[in-house]
Amino acid sequence: MTPRSKTSRPGRQKERATRAPPRRATRPVELDRADQQIIDSLIADGRISNRALAGRVGLTEATVAARIRSLQEHRVLGISAVFDWEAAGYAWDLRLAVTVEGRPVLEVAEQLATLRYVNWVMLVFGPADIVVHAQLPDRRAVVDLLTAQVSAIHGIREVRTDLNLETLKYEVNLARVPLAESALEFPAPVVDLDDLDHSIVAALVADGRQSNREIARQLGVSDGTVRLRLRRLGDSGMLRICAQIDPYLTGRVGAWAYVAIDLSGADMPRVAAELAAMPEVLILSVTTGDHDLVAFTVAPSRAALVDVVLDEIRAIRGIRTADTAEVTRTVKLEYRWARLL
Repeated sequence: MTPRSKTSRPGRQKERATRAPPRRATRPVELDRADQQIIDSLIADGRISNRALAGRVGLTEATVAARIRSLQEHRVLGISAVFDWEAAGYAWDLRLAVTVEGRPVLEVAEQLATLRYVNWVMLVFGPADIVVHAQLPDRRAVVDLLTAQVSAIHGIREVRTDLNLETLKYEVNLARVPLAESALEFPAPVVDLDDLDHSIVAALVADGRQSNREIARQLGVSDGTVRLRLRRLGDSGMLRICAQIDPYLTGRVGAWAYVAIDLSGADMPRVAAELAAMPEVLILSVTTGDHDLVAFTVAPSRAALVDVVLDEIRAIRGIRTADTAEVTRTVKLEYRWARLL
Protein backbone atom coordinates (compact mmCIF):
# COMPACT_ATOMS: atom_id res chain seq x y z
CA MET A 1 0.00 0.00 0.00
CA THR A 2 1.63 3.22 -1.13
CA PRO A 3 -0.58 6.20 -0.23
CA ARG A 4 -0.39 9.27 -2.44
CA SER A 5 1.41 12.13 -0.73
CA LYS A 6 0.15 14.96 -2.94
CA THR A 7 -1.69 17.76 -1.17
CA SER A 8 -5.44 17.54 -1.73
CA ARG A 9 -7.22 20.38 -3.43
CA PRO A 10 -9.07 22.67 -0.99
CA GLY A 11 -12.36 21.98 -2.71
CA ARG A 12 -12.06 18.30 -1.92
CA GLN A 13 -11.56 18.65 1.82
CA LYS A 14 -15.27 18.72 2.63
CA GLU A 15 -15.91 15.76 0.32
CA ARG A 16 -13.18 13.75 2.04
CA ALA A 17 -14.50 14.61 5.50
CA THR A 18 -17.98 13.26 4.70
CA ARG A 19 -16.88 10.23 2.68
CA ALA A 20 -17.53 6.86 4.32
CA PRO A 21 -14.37 5.01 5.44
CA PRO A 22 -13.22 2.13 3.24
CA ARG A 23 -14.80 -1.21 3.99
CA ARG A 24 -12.62 -3.63 5.89
CA ALA A 25 -10.59 -5.67 3.43
CA THR A 26 -11.15 -9.43 3.47
CA ARG A 27 -7.63 -10.43 2.40
CA PRO A 28 -4.14 -9.26 3.35
CA VAL A 29 -3.26 -5.74 2.24
CA GLU A 30 -0.07 -5.25 0.27
CA LEU A 31 2.43 -3.27 2.34
CA ASP A 32 5.73 -1.93 1.06
CA ARG A 33 8.95 -1.60 3.00
CA ALA A 34 8.20 1.93 4.21
CA ASP A 35 4.77 0.86 5.51
CA GLN A 36 6.40 -1.98 7.44
CA GLN A 37 9.04 0.35 8.89
CA ILE A 38 6.36 2.81 9.99
CA ILE A 39 4.30 0.03 11.57
CA ASP A 40 7.28 -1.44 13.43
CA SER A 41 8.29 1.99 14.75
CA LEU A 42 4.75 2.72 15.96
CA ILE A 43 4.56 -0.68 17.67
CA ALA A 44 7.67 0.26 19.62
CA ASP A 45 6.38 3.76 20.43
CA GLY A 46 2.82 4.70 19.50
CA ARG A 47 3.46 8.40 20.04
CA ILE A 48 6.70 8.77 18.11
CA SER A 49 6.62 12.02 16.13
CA ASN A 50 6.17 12.14 12.38
CA ARG A 51 9.50 13.96 12.20
CA ALA A 52 11.31 11.08 13.91
CA LEU A 53 9.51 8.56 11.71
CA ALA A 54 10.43 10.51 8.59
CA GLY A 55 14.09 10.33 9.59
CA ARG A 56 13.91 6.57 10.06
CA VAL A 57 12.16 5.70 6.81
CA GLY A 58 13.67 8.39 4.57
CA LEU A 59 10.40 10.12 3.66
CA THR A 60 9.01 13.59 4.27
CA GLU A 61 6.86 14.29 7.33
CA ALA A 62 3.86 14.92 5.06
CA THR A 63 4.31 11.56 3.35
CA VAL A 64 4.65 9.76 6.68
CA ALA A 65 1.46 11.42 7.95
CA ALA A 66 -0.36 10.42 4.76
CA ARG A 67 0.79 6.82 5.06
CA ILE A 68 -0.30 6.56 8.69
CA ARG A 69 -3.67 8.03 7.77
CA SER A 70 -4.04 5.54 4.91
CA LEU A 71 -3.13 2.59 7.13
CA GLN A 72 -5.73 3.72 9.66
CA GLU A 73 -8.41 4.33 7.04
CA HIS A 74 -7.85 0.84 5.61
CA ARG A 75 -8.14 -0.55 9.14
CA VAL A 76 -4.67 -2.05 9.10
CA LEU A 77 -3.34 0.12 11.93
CA GLY A 78 -4.78 1.62 15.09
CA ILE A 79 -3.08 3.62 17.83
CA SER A 80 -4.76 3.79 21.19
CA ALA A 81 -4.41 3.38 24.94
CA VAL A 82 -4.06 -0.13 26.38
CA PHE A 83 -4.57 -0.78 30.09
CA ASP A 84 -3.15 -3.31 32.52
CA TRP A 85 -6.08 -5.07 34.15
CA GLU A 86 -4.14 -5.95 37.29
CA ALA A 87 -2.96 -2.37 37.82
CA ALA A 88 -6.54 -1.21 37.25
CA GLY A 89 -7.78 -3.44 40.07
CA TYR A 90 -8.89 -6.66 38.39
CA ALA A 91 -7.25 -9.20 40.68
CA TRP A 92 -8.89 -12.36 39.31
CA ASP A 93 -8.07 -13.64 35.83
CA LEU A 94 -10.31 -16.57 34.88
CA ARG A 95 -10.52 -18.83 31.86
CA LEU A 96 -13.69 -20.86 31.36
CA ALA A 97 -13.93 -23.88 29.06
CA VAL A 98 -17.61 -24.23 28.21
CA THR A 99 -19.32 -27.29 26.71
CA VAL A 100 -22.72 -26.77 25.07
CA GLU A 101 -25.64 -29.19 24.70
CA GLY A 102 -29.08 -28.79 23.13
CA ARG A 103 -28.54 -25.27 21.75
CA PRO A 104 -26.45 -23.69 18.96
CA VAL A 105 -22.96 -22.97 20.26
CA LEU A 106 -22.88 -19.50 18.73
CA GLU A 107 -26.06 -18.48 20.56
CA VAL A 108 -24.54 -19.48 23.89
CA ALA A 109 -21.29 -17.68 23.05
CA GLU A 110 -23.10 -14.47 22.13
CA GLN A 111 -24.98 -14.56 25.44
CA LEU A 112 -21.74 -15.14 27.35
CA ALA A 113 -20.24 -12.12 25.58
CA THR A 114 -22.86 -9.84 27.16
CA LEU A 115 -21.83 -10.67 30.74
CA ARG A 116 -20.02 -8.07 32.80
CA TYR A 117 -16.26 -8.58 33.15
CA VAL A 118 -16.13 -11.00 30.20
CA ASN A 119 -13.53 -9.72 27.75
CA TRP A 120 -12.85 -12.70 25.45
CA VAL A 121 -15.28 -15.23 23.97
CA MET A 122 -14.02 -17.65 21.31
CA LEU A 123 -15.46 -20.71 19.64
CA VAL A 124 -12.91 -23.52 19.59
CA PHE A 125 -12.49 -26.94 18.04
CA GLY A 126 -11.25 -29.11 20.85
CA PRO A 127 -12.29 -30.61 24.18
CA ALA A 128 -14.63 -27.66 24.86
CA ASP A 129 -16.85 -25.60 22.55
CA ILE A 130 -16.19 -22.10 23.90
CA VAL A 131 -13.33 -20.45 25.74
CA VAL A 132 -14.15 -17.40 27.87
CA HIS A 133 -11.75 -14.98 29.54
CA ALA A 134 -12.93 -12.78 32.38
CA GLN A 135 -11.08 -10.35 34.61
CA LEU A 136 -12.85 -9.57 37.87
CA PRO A 137 -12.16 -7.24 40.80
CA ASP A 138 -12.91 -9.50 43.76
CA ARG A 139 -14.11 -12.87 45.02
CA ARG A 140 -17.72 -11.73 45.19
CA ALA A 141 -17.70 -10.88 41.48
CA VAL A 142 -16.19 -14.30 40.70
CA VAL A 143 -18.91 -16.10 42.64
CA ASP A 144 -21.64 -14.03 40.99
CA LEU A 145 -20.29 -14.67 37.50
CA LEU A 146 -20.04 -18.42 37.95
CA THR A 147 -23.07 -19.21 40.09
CA ALA A 148 -25.59 -16.56 39.04
CA GLN A 149 -24.74 -15.45 35.50
CA VAL A 150 -23.05 -18.29 33.61
CA SER A 151 -25.10 -21.02 35.27
CA ALA A 152 -28.32 -19.28 34.21
CA ILE A 153 -27.54 -19.53 30.49
CA HIS A 154 -29.58 -22.23 28.77
CA GLY A 155 -27.58 -24.80 26.83
CA ILE A 156 -24.46 -24.93 28.97
CA ARG A 157 -23.71 -28.53 29.97
CA GLU A 158 -20.35 -28.07 31.68
CA VAL A 159 -17.99 -25.28 32.72
CA ARG A 160 -14.38 -25.96 33.69
CA THR A 161 -12.83 -22.97 35.42
CA ASP A 162 -9.10 -22.26 35.60
CA LEU A 163 -7.46 -19.41 37.46
CA ASN A 164 -4.47 -17.83 35.74
CA LEU A 165 -1.94 -17.51 38.53
CA GLU A 166 0.66 -15.54 36.59
CA THR A 167 0.98 -14.08 33.10
CA LEU A 168 4.50 -14.62 31.78
CA LYS A 169 4.05 -13.07 28.32
CA TYR A 170 1.39 -10.88 26.76
CA GLU A 171 1.69 -9.35 23.28
CA VAL A 172 -0.63 -6.37 22.86
CA ASN A 173 0.08 -5.33 19.28
CA LEU A 174 -2.42 -7.46 17.34
CA ALA A 175 -6.02 -6.27 17.17
CA ARG A 176 -8.97 -5.82 14.85
CA VAL A 177 -8.94 -2.08 14.29
CA PRO A 178 -10.41 0.40 14.80
CA LEU A 179 -11.10 -0.71 18.35
CA ALA A 180 -14.75 -0.70 19.29
CA GLU A 181 -15.81 1.79 21.92
CA SER A 182 -16.33 0.26 25.34
CA ALA A 183 -16.86 1.46 28.87
CA LEU A 184 -13.71 1.49 30.99
CA GLU A 185 -13.89 0.75 34.70
CA PHE A 186 -10.94 1.02 37.09
CA PRO A 187 -12.20 -0.65 40.30
CA ALA A 188 -9.01 -0.30 42.39
CA PRO A 189 -6.28 1.45 40.40
CA VAL A 190 -2.72 1.49 41.70
CA VAL A 191 -2.82 5.30 41.50
CA ASP A 192 -5.80 7.49 42.26
CA LEU A 193 -7.64 8.81 39.20
CA ASP A 194 -9.55 12.08 39.19
CA ASP A 195 -11.83 13.58 36.53
CA LEU A 196 -8.90 15.08 34.63
CA ASP A 197 -7.13 11.70 34.49
CA HIS A 198 -10.28 10.10 33.11
CA SER A 199 -10.63 12.86 30.50
CA ILE A 200 -7.02 12.42 29.38
CA VAL A 201 -7.52 8.65 29.16
CA ALA A 202 -10.70 9.14 27.10
CA ALA A 203 -8.85 11.42 24.68
CA LEU A 204 -6.10 8.85 24.16
CA VAL A 205 -8.58 6.02 23.75
CA ALA A 206 -10.17 8.03 20.94
CA ASP A 207 -6.83 8.85 19.28
CA GLY A 208 -3.53 7.70 20.71
CA ARG A 209 -1.60 9.93 18.29
CA GLN A 210 -2.98 13.14 19.74
CA SER A 211 -0.24 15.41 21.04
CA ASN A 212 -0.14 16.58 24.65
CA ARG A 213 -0.75 20.08 23.37
CA GLU A 214 -3.93 19.06 21.53
CA ILE A 215 -5.28 17.17 24.55
CA ALA A 216 -4.45 20.13 26.79
CA ARG A 217 -6.28 22.48 24.42
CA GLN A 218 -9.39 20.28 24.49
CA LEU A 219 -9.38 20.05 28.29
CA GLY A 220 -8.36 23.64 29.08
CA VAL A 221 -5.14 22.79 30.92
CA SER A 222 -1.44 23.18 30.15
CA ASP A 223 0.41 20.63 28.05
CA GLY A 224 2.83 20.27 30.97
CA THR A 225 -0.07 19.08 33.13
CA VAL A 226 -1.04 16.49 30.54
CA ARG A 227 2.57 15.35 30.24
CA LEU A 228 2.93 14.88 33.99
CA ARG A 229 -0.36 13.00 34.27
CA LEU A 230 0.58 10.64 31.44
CA ARG A 231 4.01 10.02 32.92
CA ARG A 232 2.40 9.14 36.24
CA LEU A 233 -0.02 6.68 34.59
CA GLY A 234 2.75 5.14 32.51
CA ASP A 235 5.16 4.81 35.43
CA SER A 236 2.43 3.07 37.44
CA GLY A 237 2.25 0.34 34.80
CA MET A 238 -1.43 0.94 34.13
CA LEU A 239 -1.30 2.66 30.74
CA ARG A 240 0.59 2.25 27.48
CA ILE A 241 0.06 4.01 24.17
CA CYS A 242 0.81 1.57 21.39
CA ALA A 243 0.08 0.73 17.81
CA GLN A 244 -2.04 -2.31 17.11
CA ILE A 245 -2.19 -3.95 13.69
CA ASP A 246 -4.84 -6.17 12.17
CA PRO A 247 -3.41 -9.71 12.30
CA TYR A 248 -5.30 -10.85 9.21
CA LEU A 249 -4.81 -7.84 6.93
CA THR A 250 -1.06 -7.81 7.56
CA GLY A 251 -0.84 -11.53 6.81
CA ARG A 252 0.76 -12.26 10.15
CA VAL A 253 -2.01 -14.50 11.51
CA GLY A 254 -4.21 -17.00 9.71
CA ALA A 255 -4.78 -19.46 12.54
CA TRP A 256 -4.62 -19.42 16.32
CA ALA A 257 -5.14 -21.87 19.15
CA TYR A 258 -4.97 -22.45 22.87
CA VAL A 259 -2.24 -24.94 23.71
CA ALA A 260 -2.69 -26.40 27.20
CA ILE A 261 0.59 -27.86 28.42
CA ASP A 262 1.38 -30.46 31.07
CA LEU A 263 4.91 -30.78 32.42
CA SER A 264 6.60 -33.99 33.50
CA GLY A 265 8.54 -32.92 36.56
CA ALA A 266 10.35 -30.33 34.49
CA ASP A 267 11.80 -27.05 35.53
CA MET A 268 8.90 -24.73 34.79
CA PRO A 269 10.97 -21.52 34.51
CA ARG A 270 13.14 -23.11 31.82
CA VAL A 271 10.19 -24.46 29.82
CA ALA A 272 8.31 -21.18 30.20
CA ALA A 273 11.35 -19.22 29.00
CA GLU A 274 11.62 -21.38 25.89
CA LEU A 275 7.92 -20.95 25.14
CA ALA A 276 7.99 -17.20 25.77
CA ALA A 277 10.90 -16.85 23.34
CA MET A 278 8.77 -18.22 20.51
CA PRO A 279 7.28 -15.39 18.40
CA GLU A 280 4.21 -17.55 17.71
CA VAL A 281 3.31 -17.59 21.43
CA LEU A 282 1.45 -14.35 22.11
CA ILE A 283 0.21 -15.07 25.64
CA LEU A 284 1.66 -17.47 28.19
CA SER A 285 0.09 -18.12 31.58
CA VAL A 286 0.69 -20.30 34.61
CA THR A 287 -2.67 -21.82 35.46
CA THR A 288 -4.56 -23.97 37.93
CA GLY A 289 -6.70 -26.90 36.88
CA ASP A 290 -5.82 -29.75 34.57
CA HIS A 291 -2.75 -28.10 33.03
CA ASP A 292 0.39 -26.27 34.11
CA LEU A 293 0.73 -23.68 31.34
CA VAL A 294 -1.52 -22.28 28.62
CA ALA A 295 0.02 -20.75 25.50
CA PHE A 296 -2.14 -18.70 23.13
CA THR A 297 -0.39 -19.43 19.85
CA VAL A 298 -0.71 -18.02 16.32
CA ALA A 299 0.66 -18.79 12.87
CA PRO A 300 0.16 -17.52 9.31
CA SER A 301 -1.81 -20.65 8.36
CA ARG A 302 -3.39 -23.72 9.87
CA ALA A 303 -0.61 -25.91 8.47
CA ALA A 304 2.00 -23.64 10.03
CA LEU A 305 0.13 -23.77 13.35
CA VAL A 306 0.19 -27.56 13.33
CA ASP A 307 3.94 -27.48 12.64
CA VAL A 308 4.51 -25.07 15.55
CA VAL A 309 2.63 -27.30 17.98
CA LEU A 310 4.00 -30.65 16.80
CA ASP A 311 7.56 -29.74 15.85
CA GLU A 312 8.42 -26.91 18.23
CA ILE A 313 6.23 -26.84 21.34
CA ARG A 314 6.03 -30.60 21.85
CA ALA A 315 9.75 -30.90 21.17
CA ILE A 316 10.64 -28.84 24.26
CA ARG A 317 12.23 -31.07 26.86
CA GLY A 318 9.97 -31.52 29.87
CA ILE A 319 6.62 -31.04 28.09
CA ARG A 320 4.59 -34.21 28.54
CA THR A 321 1.42 -33.23 26.65
CA ALA A 322 0.22 -30.25 24.64
CA ASP A 323 -3.54 -30.31 24.05
CA THR A 324 -4.70 -27.94 21.32
CA ALA A 325 -8.03 -26.14 20.93
CA GLU A 326 -8.08 -24.29 17.61
CA VAL A 327 -10.02 -21.02 17.52
CA THR A 328 -12.71 -21.18 14.83
CA ARG A 329 -14.50 -17.90 15.51
CA THR A 330 -14.01 -14.82 17.65
CA VAL A 331 -17.25 -13.63 19.24
CA LYS A 332 -15.73 -11.01 21.55
CA LEU A 333 -12.18 -9.84 22.00
CA GLU A 334 -11.61 -6.72 24.10
CA TYR A 335 -8.17 -5.48 23.10
CA ARG A 336 -7.95 -2.57 25.51
CA TRP A 337 -7.21 -4.79 28.50
CA ALA A 338 -3.94 -6.69 28.74
CA ARG A 339 -1.00 -7.38 31.01
CA LEU A 340 1.64 -4.73 30.34
CA LEU A 341 4.76 -6.70 31.19
